[in-house]
Amino acid sequence: MTLKSWLAALGGALILSTVPALGVEITHDLGTTDVPDNPQRIVVLEYSFVDTLAAIGVVPVGIADDNDRPSIVPAYTEIIGDDWTSVGLRREPSLEIIASLNPDLIIADTSRHEAVYGALSEIAPTIVFDSLTGTYEVALDAAKTIAHALGKDAEIDARLAEHTTKMEGYKAEIGDMSGWSAQFIVDNGQGIFLHSPVSYNGSLLAWFGFKSNMPTPDGHTYPEAIVNTSLEQLSEINPQIIIRGKYTDPGLTDSWKGQPLWENVAAVQKGNVYDVIAHNWSRLRGVLASEGSAADPVEIVKQLKQERAAGVRVAPRGRLMAPLTRRCAPPSPAEGRRGPDCGALYVMAFSWRMKPSVAGSGSAGCGDAVRAMLTEGPLIRPSGTFSHKGRRRDCGAFCAMVDSARHCREPLGWSRRCR
Repeated sequence: MTLKSWLAALGGALILSTVPALGVEITHDLGTTDVPDNPQRIVVLEYSFVDTLAAIGVVPVGIADDNDRPSIVPAYTEIIGDDWTSVGLRREPSLEIIASLNPDLIIADTSRHEAVYGALSEIAPTIVFDSLTGTYEVALDAAKTIAHALGKDAEIDARLAEHTTKMEGYKAEIGDMSGWSAQFIVDNGQGIFLHSPVSYNGSLLAWFGFKSNMPTPDGHTYPEAIVNTSLEQLSEINPQIIIRGKYTDPGLTDSWKGQPLWENVAAVQKGNVYDVIAHNWSRLRGVLASEGSAADPVEIVKQLKQERAAGVRVAPRGRLMAPLTRRCAPPSPAEGRRGPDCGALYVMAFSWRMKPSVAGSGSAGCGDAVRAMLTEGPLIRPSGTFSHKGRRRDCGAFCAMVDSARHCREPLGWSRRCR
């Protein structure tokens, strides 16, 4: 190489070294941002963005962890380690700490950080997505966009393919739950908050096939996604399954035990209140988070199926206050009579489930009808009779008796007439 050509090559290299690496333009909730090529120092301000980085094997330098390092769960730290700096609260991260980390990319939340988006953008290129009030589908879409910003398209495609296989497997285990209403609630000891159909958890339960008794809001604001609810409102929604995340123990819902409104909620009546880890369900979102949460509804449905097969349910309290063959009425004080224990009737119904022989062709087994009534709600009373202890008993009257027992929650259970 001649001296002239060597100098020309050196000059070209020096010029190229001063040109910044080409990046990518990312469209997000608050506009478009030019993200530099292969950013290395990334600060994330929501747990779902930690989830995304873990899913593609990228380590952040800063995390808004609410000043609580254990809130970054092992599913994440097993991948990203713990060599990162806390930048404070998710709702109000420290701009000073963020700036001190010299980030080349910040990932922020639409609801929490819109007001400081300008300040964050002065520190480093900032992209913004709806984590707090977004649905399950929104979280997956955001993960794809974040991965694209980091040049990790192949990695996220492979991880999402694995994710889809896992989630479809969980859905197959759960089976058809379209006839069951499920509700995730947060109990912080002072109030309860229902995650509506437009919330992350509401949409995740819908994806698994559960129905919701809550009305679907028009928008996606925080009060529409996470609804502060009273006991009266919960009783009107009346879910068949409650998935409860308690931040305190005992929680507010524990203080409701014995109150008629709480005890008459369908999920409470049938013993279908299931406790889960509040932090994981309420705050975490994304690929890894949803795979972790999926184990809970799978286990819940297993229990429901086992209980229905075995005829196991929580027995009602109180007593029937009249003879079984007559319309329910208050007992005569002079007679001092008290009817049989409701819980005993409940158990008795299941003990007869496999035994009755029904007279008449084509009529359903009385015991099976009783079991269906107790697990699925009132049915048309079956016809025919069955044999018990050498006596013929009327199936319709028996089912009416058990239906009364199903609703008998208090000592004044006679006020609800046998049907």
